[in-house]
Amino acid sequence: MSANSLRAVRWTSRALSIVFAAFLSLFAADAFGPHTSFWAAVLAVLIHLIPVFILVAVIAVAWWRPWFGALAFPLFAAIHLVTMWGRLAWQGYVFIEGPMVLIGVLYLLSWRAAKSTARVE
Repeated sequence: MSANSLRAVRWTSRALSIVFAAFLSLFAADAFGPHTSFWAAVLAVLIHLIPVFILVAVIAVAWWRPWFGALAFPLFAAIHLVTMWGRLAWQGYVFIEGPMVLIGVLYLLSWRAAKSTARVE
């Protein structure tokens, strides 16, 4: 893999993981309601953002250890699929698990490419 394609895969995996975390954080907006007090809404938003906080921690580790992202993102996709089975329409699974698997594959490619170029140099 050339240096440019290695750089593209590395930064694409990182950028997509950040965009995906931002996408997941949008689901915290359903904590607000017309009859919800301010502190109840704050607590609900924080509870809704727990998966995003975990994902940000995974992104921070995967930034320096791409193999971790290659394992964690598909694992999260599998956990979400198992725990949410039957609760979502098929589009929900596509928009949640699909990007996580894709990001995991990109981290895997980034790790493999960095590993193979380290051996050559």
